[in-house]
Amino acid sequence: MDQFLDYKTKNDAPKIHRSVFTNKDHGKGECPNLLPLSNGVIRYTTQSPQDAGFCSERTGEAPIGRLVDFGGDWSISGDQYSFTPTTDTAAVAVTGSSGWTDYEISADVMIWSKSGDVGLSTRVSALESGLNHLKMYTAVISSATGNLTVYQVSNTSTPLHSWVLPGGIEANKWYHLLFAVRSDSLTVTLSGSNHSYTATDETFPRGMAGFYGNNGSGGFKNVQIKNLS
Repeated sequence: MDQFLDYKTKNDAPKIHRSVFTNKDHGKGECPNLLPLSNGVIRYTTQSPQDAGFCSERTGEAPIGRLVDFGGDWSISGDQYSFTPTTDTAAVAVTGSSGWTDYEISADVMIWSKSGDVGLSTRVSALESGLNHLKMYTAVISSATGNLTVYQVSNTSTPLHSWVLPGGIEANKWYHLLFAVRSDSLTVTLSGSNHSYTATDETFPRGMAGFYGNNGSGGFKNVQIKNLS
């Protein structure tokens, strides 16, 4: 389900329009979904009360602040956007444009369980096939391992680099996490750390921004997205 969250967006990438495609049955029998493809196309199919008819294409403007959930049970309480405990499927929520290239996303993040993961995602887009199958970069902190890890995610999650954080990661404590992508450089900073952590990969050149959670529950607040192009 789409959710709304107030956050500050600075120097947005110049993407102000989206295309909506409906199938010949007006979306009948399909689950509502937004699929940002790697070529910049966003496909959205939704249920329609109309009878079956010809295919149609409609265009319009949409608020860039809308969050779209892919997995997990998300909710808003006060100034927090949070997900309930999840183990089998990662909780992912995305926003922005599939045409974004170089930018940073930052947020205050908290893990609510002793064994859990929370993180920020960049350059999120859809795999060429499969419903809710996404590819992305994700910077994750874990209260189970005490590590900060940057993953390349597609059909599987591949760690690009992992760092042991002095003192580990505590549950029920706010951390300020920033994840910046510029060209093939993936840079993460975490409150309390004395330096930034950088991995390199050029697999995904563009995509949306978002939140990630797994193996527990957690929350996000004070979200900002800034263009680095």
